[in-house]
Amino acid sequence: MSSYREIDAFKKVVKPETEKAEEVINNVLESFNKLVKIECKNKCINFDDGSVSQCLNNTVKEYIKNILDEGKKFCELTRKSVKGSNEIAQHCSVIISYVETLMNERVSGMDFQDALKDLLQTAHKCKDETTKLKDGYTNINNNMRDIAMELDTINSQINEMMEKEEQNANLQNQEKKLANRAKWACIVTSTGLTILSPALAGVPLIGAGILGYVAKEKAEDVKECRVSRDQSRSLVESFKKINSSIDDVAKETESIINILDCFKVFWDRRVDEIDGLINDFENKKDSNVGYNKLTGKAVIKSWTEVQDKYSQYSNIILSLLNNSSVNRRLEMKN
Repeated sequence: MSSYREIDAFKKVVKPETEKAEEVINNVLESFNKLVKIECKNKCINFDDGSVSQCLNNTVKEYIKNILDEGKKFCELTRKSVKGSNEIAQHCSVIISYVETLMNERVSGMDFQDALKDLLQTAHKCKDETTKLKDGYTNINNNMRDIAMELDTINSQINEMMEKEEQNANLQNQEKKLANRAKWACIVTSTGLTILSPALAGVPLIGAGILGYVAKEKAEDVKECRVSRDQSRSLVESFKKINSSIDDVAKETESIINILDCFKVFWDRRVDEIDGLINDFENKKDSNVGYNKLTGKAVIKSWTEVQDKYSQYSNIILSLLNNSSVNRRLEMKN
């Protein structure tokens, strides 16, 4: 057997922790799905800045649409994460094949250096894509928090409006009671009985018919106040549901960023490792190179475990996206 120079590479690779990814991604999809189901009644508000009053249910719908747009981006990014995971699994396969070849054959150092240069180019490309993936999830997180701040402002205005409507409803209810008492007092008086209630002192007895009309009008005012108040309450509940979903998405998206950070770490290490090997091979490219079989088997085992983890992530997440009614509903809604 001809002499060769032994390669000491590809030994340091760490299995990713992606076990929680399925749960976290499913939670985000469910949070977006809750927003699709939110409905609210027509409600208008005059803003303090003097802007024209606007229908708040349309405002809510617009915010929900904007949030669901982020949901669509989330689904697209998650599909890209599956692609990124597959690329890592493919890279693992290439490394395994290199080690297997070097264990069984003696390869020209120059040929292996050229192969490493191709591998480095791929690693740089995948590293850039992983950075874009992380930036995409970060943008979704930031956009959701911006929307939450805007909704908090509107929600505080609705709460102020609801307090005023509550006071108005109570006042109208008191006036309705007073009008009813005046109507019946007039009827009693017209039959020859005496008004005994001090609260009605000074009420001109202009006839049961007129006072009956006033009582009916007050009843309509009370009804209108109650409807307005109930609509405000409905809006408050809608905003609570929206904010709850936004909080869930923001929290879970941060978890996804942390989970998928292993993608970036993987490619950072690969770029550094391969770049170092290429430089090292300046002194080995005129020699034949190989891999120690005992060491090679341990290296192959480690890379196979990493490959299996990324393949598992891809299969689980792709299945979740393809079979999730939540995802399909989001795509239809957008």
